[in-house]
Amino acid sequence: MIPHPPRGRGFPPEAGLAILMALLVALLAPWPPARAADWAELVEEGAALVREGRLEPARERFQAAVEQAAGQTSEERLRRAVALNNLGFVLHRLGRFEEAEKAYGEALAIREEVLGPEDPAVAQVLVNLAELARARGDLDEAERLHRRALAIRRARLGAAHPDTAQSLMGLAAVAAARGRWQEAREGFQAALEILEKALGPDHPDTLRALADLASLEASAGRLAEAERRYREALARLEGRTEVPKAQLAALLVNLAEVLRRQDRSAEAVPLLERALELVAAAAPSATAVRIRNDLGVNLFEVGEIARARAVLERAVADVRALGDVPADLAVSARANLATVLAEAGARAQGLELLREAIAIEERGAAHPAELARLWNDHGALAFDLGQLQEAAEDFARAVDFAEQAYGAGDRRLLPYLRNRATALLAAGRPQAAAELERRIRTLEEGRETAAKDAAGSPARTRPPTPRPRPETAAGRQQEGRGGFR
Repeated sequence: MIPHPPRGRGFPPEAGLAILMALLVALLAPWPPARAADWAELVEEGAALVREGRLEPARERFQAAVEQAAGQTSEERLRRAVALNNLGFVLHRLGRFEEAEKAYGEALAIREEVLGPEDPAVAQVLVNLAELARARGDLDEAERLHRRALAIRRARLGAAHPDTAQSLMGLAAVAAARGRWQEAREGFQAALEILEKALGPDHPDTLRALADLASLEASAGRLAEAERRYREALARLEGRTEVPKAQLAALLVNLAEVLRRQDRSAEAVPLLERALELVAAAAPSATAVRIRNDLGVNLFEVGEIARARAVLERAVADVRALGDVPADLAVSARANLATVLAEAGARAQGLELLREAIAIEERGAAHPAELARLWNDHGALAFDLGQLQEAAEDFARAVDFAEQAYGAGDRRLLPYLRNRATALLAAGRPQAAAELERRIRTLEEGRETAAKDAAGSPARTRPPTPRPRPETAAGRQQEGRGGFR
């Protein structure tokens, strides 16, 4: 199977940049207590559920708050905008992008009409819409919306306001998605300096920005610098009188991922075990599932297959029990467990899990690169089980999706093409396999002669060895720099 690198919504799959955000609920006080108590309670309960990773109950609370704020006074309409913005945030996290866009759009229209188009509350919805656009891969729209929000905040709040820093980080995230690493680095650094001056060096929002900068360095492949930044953030956080458990867990998970990428999974495992202890005492949550997913991957990397299987089986069981976890987590947990089961010889079970993962991905955002990997993995297990025709069809789908993701002339297609050629040869279709080999040789042009000769040699008798793909918990848990308000 082809390795599954961390996948970030709106970032290249190999990047995995974690953008951590503060979850803020502005109730636009003062409210008349008798009329607003139930609405405010719904909003506060929804926010608490989001912090616990319980997205579907949070969605229900925010939906109820939207319905309750049905009046036509300015005050009531602004309440509705708060609930709609928060509802959009949760729908975004659940991968329900069209519904999220509708909720955000209505919240934006209300605020522009009631408060005016240059109000800071308008800017917050613009940021959320920008992050939704980034998640969909529409970087031009994401940049346009972030720039509009930044202009509003600079004019109304000033260049040194924390919300202005938020917009700078949003633009930096777009630059990173475009591969403009220096521009992104400068944006995050400028935002960090604003937050250090405005809030102090150890404030949770400042430390999130420092973690974002570390994630950027990891995405750019500067792993030593990323490790240094994460350790600095950890030292600052652990030096506080009160240490937020969720934030500490997120830092531990991100540092563990950087260590894993340096082939230091043995060091990553205890960090993930500590992170799990910080969050697992509460009710089952998406956060705990993500950490178990990462822990299972690192246990696999150090050869502890039985432990990896047990941890990932628990992750998948919790995903099924929770029912409302983001689609990418539901896919990842199943795909990683399928890989471990394949290594343990339970290929039929792994095949079933991959079918479930593919169905979830197709119902959700349907990222072509992810579907390419999933169909490739499915084909590899079918091949191992002797289902050669099915494997050839699976690899054909994988090639099609890889072409959608990368383009027909991208060398990232090579593993998928080789796997399909392998299956075709094994299925007794040498002419079709030979055609693919010619395409492989074409893609290999420009490399050393030896590499080209190897590409043109007879196809392997087996697809590549399966490997799991990790999910950086914080990076998948927080999908951008939007937030409540």
